[in-house]
Amino acid sequence: MKALYKILVKIYLCMAIISIIYILYLVKDNLIILAKSHLGLLVIDAIVILVFVNLLLKMNNKLLKICSVLFMIGVFVLYFIYKYGCISTLGADAYVVNYIAFFLSRNELQKCEPFYIEYICHYTNNSPLVLQLSWLYRFLKPTDLFDTYDIACTISVFFSALACLFTYKLIKKKIGMKYACISLALIIPLIVLSEATIVLYTDIVALWTIPATLYFLETSDDRSKCRIIRMMYAMFSALTIAYGVWNKPQVAVILVAMILSWMVQSTRASFIKNYIRKIMFFLFFCSLFLCVMKNASNSMLYSIVTKEYVDSTKIPMEHFIAMGLNSESGGAYNGNDVSETMNIQGYAEKKEFNKRKIDNRINELGIGIIKHLHNKYKYTISYGNMTSTGLIFKEKSLNNNMVQRVVKSYLLDTGENYYVLMVLIQLTYMLMLLILLVGAFVSIICFQNNDTIIDISGVALISIIGLMLFIALFESNKRYFFIGMPLYIYTSMEYLKLIIEKGIGKHLADSSMNKV
Repeated sequence: MKALYKILVKIYLCMAIISIIYILYLVKDNLIILAKSHLGLLVIDAIVILVFVNLLLKMNNKLLKICSVLFMIGVFVLYFIYKYGCISTLGADAYVVNYIAFFLSRNELQKCEPFYIEYICHYTNNSPLVLQLSWLYRFLKPTDLFDTYDIACTISVFFSALACLFTYKLIKKKIGMKYACISLALIIPLIVLSEATIVLYTDIVALWTIPATLYFLETSDDRSKCRIIRMMYAMFSALTIAYGVWNKPQVAVILVAMILSWMVQSTRASFIKNYIRKIMFFLFFCSLFLCVMKNASNSMLYSIVTKEYVDSTKIPMEHFIAMGLNSESGGAYNGNDVSETMNIQGYAEKKEFNKRKIDNRINELGIGIIKHLHNKYKYTISYGNMTSTGLIFKEKSLNNNMVQRVVKSYLLDTGENYYVLMVLIQLTYMLMLLILLVGAFVSIICFQNNDTIIDISGVALISIIGLMLFIALFESNKRYFFIGMPLYIYTSMEYLKLIIEKGIGKHLADSSMNKV
């Protein structure tokens, strides 16, 4: 069984290495552009990051604790500045979801244009966020739609801050305070300064659930706590991941990665029954919580329109596969595809229409489907913080006093100083990918067993593979890959510790000695 465990781990490590090499190949153009246009800034950023990491590695625990508090305060200050300087109208889907929730909270849905009611029936996956916002607006009672923008922005910042906090706490618990502090050098550019942190949509609502689930799972395995407390944490983890899947179906990719990692771990377990009990316990409560949540959002939806109307109107999965094969739009959102699907009456008819479209597009692409998928990946995962422009923030800003103008000059891609943060974000993203690649190589050469119930780095690497498969199959969207960012940051810190504290040479020597 131990031999099977090693084989399985090395297989997914090899697949992850190939995936990371491919992602690095995709981002090479960004590095070339930055080197040509901002070489000095690129070098300065690299030096600052190296000095920062070196200083943290030399600090004692007392200084690290002080730094960690200061860093976390800094994160929240950045959020406040970001929110204050860039509060904007909500774009596209986020606006529609917010609009429906506002009128639903006031029992004035009849004032909504028919388009909005049809939208929520077409895209039923947005109904959980509509339900939660409507509950909140009933409590807060915003006077008009404009007031909801600030509320929505605040909620988004809150969820993003939770994602940062749980990522930090997970790294601190599993890897140590030192690397938790270093991780903030990745968390700030890649999560805090992402466009997703200021626009309330399902991605940012679900982002925190991934590190939180893993943190609760790790705590549930802490033998120093009593059995009841450990069971409560296990239930919290099931509730959290269920909440994530409810809001963002793509989180299910992470859930599958967790299950696969557990299955691999169980092949070398001394007590396989213990693993099976944990998996069954987790999946039972996860399914139970998810069922309750889905029933709540469905009940809300059926209170607006009839179940029959929703069933005949909702957009089938085949539509997103067909749109992902649209060569004109590069597999991204396409208005014509959406209009064609929406104009067809009946769910079965929509499915059949899109199945024919899928067949036709596969035949038209032929061998060219390889180039098409390459372009999809380049569009989706080549940028650092997964924003639409690959820069900082793109929505229309509503604020214009002196302080906000200064803030926006750095945070908006229309600002005169935006390139400062753009370079930092892109460089940090590339450094993280490089650490993941080197760490994966070291792991596969010098693989050692550990006794943890769940291998978090394994979940991260499997999720990279899973999300790339998801993007290949469905509509391309940068936000879909962003959902795994907390996991990638965690794993890069785990591998950084492996590289720095133990060293590649030492691992290679130890590996050779073990073989002898």
